[in-house]
Amino acid sequence: EGAADVVGLLLDAGADANAASLPASGGGTALHEAARRGDAGGVEIARALLAHGADPARADASGARAIDVARAVGSERLVRLLAERS
Repeated sequence: EGAADVVGLLLDAGADANAASLPASGGGTALHEAARRGDAGGVEIARALLAHGADPARADASGARAIDVARAVGSERLVRLLAERS
């Protein structure tokens, strides 16, 4: 199974789509990490997270939202997806 499938399984099992890392590690969510990937897999992971209630407006410890991360890595597909859900 691909990463998006595994993420979907974890979310279906009750994982929190908005869980954040510790502030010392940046305080980002899985949506931030999906945006950081910037590839098709990141888009699929982001879709799964959003379908399970991930908050696209949530900022990490530096104040960056997932859409900001997607812009920084140049992923127009992720930027569009996150803009639609914001």
